[in-house]
Amino acid sequence: MSRDLLSQVVKIVVDLPDEVLRLLCDFFEKLSSDVEGEWFRAFKRFLRKENSWEGLEFLEEFQIVTGPLNRDLHSGDGNFMGLPLDENFRKWLLPDIPEVIPSSRETLTVCKKQLKRPMSDWEVLAEIGDSELLFSPTEFAVVLADLITVQANGGNGMSSFSDHTNTFFVWSDARVVKVRVYWRAGNRGWRLFTDLPSGVWCSVDDYVFSCT
Repeated sequence: MSRDLLSQVVKIVVDLPDEVLRLLCDFFEKLSSDVEGEWFRAFKRFLRKENSWEGLEFLEEFQIVTGPLNRDLHSGDGNFMGLPLDENFRKWLLPDIPEVIPSSRETLTVCKKQLKRPMSDWEVLAEIGDSELLFSPTEFAVVLADLITVQANGGNGMSSFSDHTNTFFVWSDARVVKVRVYWRAGNRGWRLFTDLPSGVWCSVDDYVFSCT
């Protein structure tokens, strides 16, 4: 630190009340042990009058083989892989998901995060970042197949089995579609709810999945 800059800091803090000085000391200790880290980034956002703390906490990454998925995805009763569909899913996503996903040696790396504060869909999408990190309809189908196969009866694992919602943002036909997947304990089954992103707040502890 230059002498001029240090002198300027001293002039500012020397007349501050003790209560403020104690807060500054606590902050300086955190910042000095976390240079360019979480506290540094949060402080820069605070000075820009933005939300100081990131709303999504990284939990894990895992890989899923993208094929083969040798099953009839479109069952005759209007369901998708045994899940009841809403009209939005049938209209926006189902036409872009193939009947059978062919064999492939490629893997899809999926990132799982958890909301640490209430956030709108637009805030979540801003933290996800590039639209290339959103799922295609086929990628979403592969991930969903893995989810409900491994957790056919609910239970802990890649997803949440109780009142925590698992949110996927899918890029389809030049639009972003939000799909929420959750386990209904009373009906003993997985459910889907499809909508467009909105300003509605997502709940704390909900999970958000994206590509990496």
